[in-house]
Amino acid sequence: MDNIVTEQGDATSLPITDASFCMVVTRLSAHHWPDVPAALGEVKRVLKPNGLLVVMRTPAERVAAIRSLCASTPQETRQHFQGQPDGSFTIASTLFKASHHHGDIY
Repeated sequence: MDNIVTEQGDATSLPITDASFCMVVTRLSAHHWPDVPAALGEVKRVLKPNGLLVVMRTPAERVAAIRSLCASTPQETRQHFQGQPDGSFTIASTLFKASHHHGDIY
C-alpha cells in the first residue's frame, strides 16, 4: 500500500505535522507514556479541529493477568523490556498514518 507511512517517536514529541489526523486511537499504551499531560498535548496538536481522541481502558481482570505474567517472566525478559516494580515496561512500537484520495474504496 503506497498510502501508509510508518513513524517512530516519543508520545510526548510526535514526528507528525500539526492537525494531521481526524482521529487518534490508543489502547494499552497510555500507561507507558512518560508524561501523560505532554502526550495529550501532542494528541491535541496533531488532531484536526473537531478531531476525536479514543482511549480504551483495559479491564481490571486483564490488568491483573498482565501483571501476573510480567512477574513470572525470566529475568532476561524483564531486563529486555525494562520491567518496573509497578508493572510498567517498554516495548518497540509503530505509528501508522494512512490517507486516501478521492475515489478510493476501503
